[in-house]
Amino acid sequence: MKKLAILVLALTPHILLAQQHHPQARVIDGSQHPEQIPDTIAYRMYLLSLSVPANADAHRLEVQAARVDTLHLDVNDYGHLLDIVQTFRAKHDSIVDRWNSQARALKDKFNPANLLNEQDDLVAQTQRDLHTLLSTQGFINVANTVQNEKRNIQLIQ
Repeated sequence: MKKLAILVLALTPHILLAQQHHPQARVIDGSQHPEQIPDTIAYRMYLLSLSVPANADAHRLEVQAARVDTLHLDVNDYGHLLDIVQTFRAKHDSIVDRWNSQARALKDKFNPANLLNEQDDLVAQTQRDLHTLLSTQGFINVANTVQNEKRNIQLIQ
């Protein structure tokens, strides 16, 4: 399975904070210890890997469809998942935009805690949406895939 290239980009704030505040950063290697990768981070990374920007071109949509196809969802779950992922992406992008604006404006006084909590809340809500809107089998397929993807994550704390 391919490693999720988006992980580095999505974890950048965590990596930078870890390096700024903790020169002796600890690395959790998901290939060795997937159980140590928090579900919140794994779901966020996986949802970002499934999503495309609102203005995605045909190629990106084809790539998205190919990734979603690996989940072996029925037609209803497929449509629900695309809706859930698109909503997640729009809200996540909004959080990132606010993060960047606040960081630029406040510089050294920027405190990311509220935005990190908001990001975690978004993931939790998206997990609830997946559980509520997908069939039992569809939810199991997504949950198992997320757990397997933990093996492709390296988390710097």
